[in-house]
Order: sequence, then C-alpha cells, then structure tokens
Amino acid sequence: MVLVPNSTSVSGRVQSFTVFIARKSGNRSRLQPVPRPARLMAWRTAIQVYRLAVIGKARRTPELELAQLALRRCLYLTRELGRLHHSAPEAAIMVARSIIETALAGSYLSIHGAGGAQRMMKKQSGAARRLRDRFLAGDPLGALALLTEIDLIATPLSPTLANVQKTENFDQICRELDKHPPFSSGALATLLYEESYSLFSNHVEHPTPQSLRRHARRVISLGGHGPRLFRPTKLAPQNTIDHVVLPAIGALCSCITRSIGKPYALLDQWTSEAAGADGYLWTGSPARTLAASELAHLAGLPSLRTLNWYGLSVRAIGMLDVMLQSSDADQLVIACELLDRSRKFPYLLTVILPKIWPKSILSRLRTTDQAETIAKGNATDHPQALLAALALVYAGLWPDDSKLLTTRLEAFDASAPYPTGLLDQLVRSVAPSDVKRLRARHRSQILRMP
Repeated sequence: MVLVPNSTSVSGRVQSFTVFIARKSGNRSRLQPVPRPARLMAWRTAIQVYRLAVIGKARRTPELELAQLALRRCLYLTRELGRLHHSAPEAAIMVARSIIETALAGSYLSIHGAGGAQRMMKKQSGAARRLRDRFLAGDPLGALALLTEIDLIATPLSPTLANVQKTENFDQICRELDKHPPFSSGALATLLYEESYSLFSNHVEHPTPQSLRRHARRVISLGGHGPRLFRPTKLAPQNTIDHVVLPAIGALCSCITRSIGKPYALLDQWTSEAAGADGYLWTGSPARTLAASELAHLAGLPSLRTLNWYGLSVRAIGMLDVMLQSSDADQLVIACELLDRSRKFPYLLTVILPKIWPKSILSRLRTTDQAETIAKGNATDHPQALLAALALVYAGLWPDDSKLLTTRLEAFDASAPYPTGLLDQLVRSVAPSDVKRLRARHRSQILRMP
C-alpha cells in the first residue's frame, strides 16, 4: 500500500503511532510517492529489471558494464536476503547493507561515465601497495617475485592510473548522486546512506560500542537451525530491511536505463513508491524504527507494539465528549495516566508468567507512576509528558505545531499543580450515546489528524 503525504493512506487507513513518530522525525513525505494502489515489485517492472541486467547495450563503456554487474549482484543478494531472515537475521542486515552500497556505487558509475571505474580502482591503491610491500618483504625468489604482478596488486598500482584522482568518500558520492535524477527527488541517496547504510554499519557490521551492547542479554534462543547463543536485540522489522533495498535497486535501474537511452518512467515511478512507502506497521527507515523503539524504552514501554497500542488508546478516548470538552491540562494529565496504565498492563502478565518474561523487561516495567510528578509542573522536560503531547497531536486533539506545543507545556507548568485520577473519571463518565457516535467521530478525527 502506498501512502500519500498525510496521516492516512489512499484507502483511509490511519498510520500507526510508530509510523506517525517516524514521519515527524523527518519529512519522509517529501519524496511524493505516486498515489496509486500497486505492488512495489509488479511483474511489469520485474521483467524490465531482468532485461536490463542482460541487455548488451550496457556494455558500451567499462562504467556501464560495471553498473550492470552491480545490478546483477544486487538481484543475487536480494535472493540471499530472503533466505537469511529467519536463519541468520544479523547476516540479513549485512546483506541489505551490501545491496545498498552496491546499488549506489553502480549508480555513481552509470551517471559519471568515463573515468569513474578508474577513480574507483585508484581508491584501492593504498591497500594494494601495502600488500605488495608485504610480499616483497620476504625473499622474492623465482615464482614468488610474480606475486606482485597478479591483478589483485598490479591493477590498482598500474602506471596508467598515476594521474587519476581517487573517487570521493561514500558520503560524498551520495551527495553527488542527489544532484541527478532519480535521486534528486527528496535527496534519496543521502537518505539511504544516513538512515540505512550508516545505521547497519554502526549497529551491526562494525564492532562499535553500539553494536556490541546489542549482545548484553544472556539469551539462548532455540530454532529450527539449532540454539543461538547470546542473540542480540532486534534492530528493525523484516519488512523494513526488505523494503529499504528496493529504492536503491530501483534508482540503479533508472540510472542505467537513462545511460543507454531507454524509457525510464516506470522505473522512476517504482523508485518513488519504494522510497515513499512507509507502510502501516513499519516506518520504511531502519534509523526511524530504532529511534521509535528507543523512545518507547525511554518512556518505560517494552516494545513498539505497546507504543502503538498507547497511540491507539489515546485516539480512542479522543473521540469521547468528555475528552473533547476537557481543558488542555486535563487532556495532558489523562494522556500521561494512560501511559502509566500501558506500562502496568505488561507488568500484570509478569505476575502470571514470571518465568517466561525476560528479567530485563521486568526491570524496565517496575517503575512508579509518572503522571503525579508531571501534574506538579514538570511537563516541559519530562519524556512521558512530551510523548503524551505527541499522542494528543496524533489523536487530532492538539495542533501539529512545535511552538504551540511548547507554549502549552509551559502554560501547564506555570499553572500547576493539577489533580490526578482523571482517567478513571473519564472511563466512568462514558455514556452509551458516545459509543453510538464513534463511527462519525472517527471520520471527524481523521480529518483533524496531521
């Protein structure tokens, strides 16, 4: 399903609270996806991509030939990605990172034409020189002296590359790609680099403190491929990892098609849809998925699912007359109390199933209610109050304006303290007539949502 640039999809289905937070963390809708209900990888597009991978016109120059080989590698790795999700989820993220890198490098070769391959080869000269020096440090007798003549060393150090400038760093390549279509629509290359490639690098691929801390849990999970020791925390949903490679591959196909003079409108459309389709239960950006998850943990919620249920609950009570007629301060207190209640529900499960629920989640859930602290005048900088304010915006009760939100929170603190227990009073005051008008209220609420 393709989303238009607002809070509802083409069919009128409202985004989840996680997707809403993801969009607010950056103007994802600037990519302007085409508002038509279509599958991202339709057969028509798939056939065109396959033909592009085997067409002979792409071998006119070394750069186009390498770009076509990059497309073949992306298509091969996409099949590998599908096989790894359940058996090796960490390896699947590494493969997704490789697909994005390969597609962007192939697009760079296709766009810049002559000299691009030589500049990328010159980039390897440092590693080749160090390897050559290591070989020559021994006793180069007989055939051993020929080691420095192998392609691995000789090609990057060829005299023909003496006056060739090295290619830029990968982030500079992405900024250069954003100057050309189809990347120029929404700075797609930089978006892929910053929100996917860099995140996969720093949280999975490289041994950074962030990637190592993901193995802090002493969990042994059992599966069809045997036990997994010290399984890391999940980085992003499978749908996010699958769909994040599609705009990179689509853009590569569009670049190759432009270079050989073939029609590229369909591929541009596919790229735009793949880049703009945030979906309903996932954000389409691993960085924003992880950010929303960390926001949930900061508020004491155990998972994104609980965060989504909290947003849905605020929307539900936001359709009641009592909530609509309440003051801004009362609405904020009710939203904060509802967040306290959302934290307690999983805790009740731990009382029934203490041996199954992980201890790490138990430690996060054993927190005191924060609504009373916020009601005393601590809303401006309190994470729970800020999340509650965002939920009220999501429900269409508060305006979608950061300055107005700050003003309301400051006014809340200035007039504190406030009574608590308002959520229970609201539940007791629900009239049967409110339930009968929920469908009409729901339509009106969607119109108010940003």
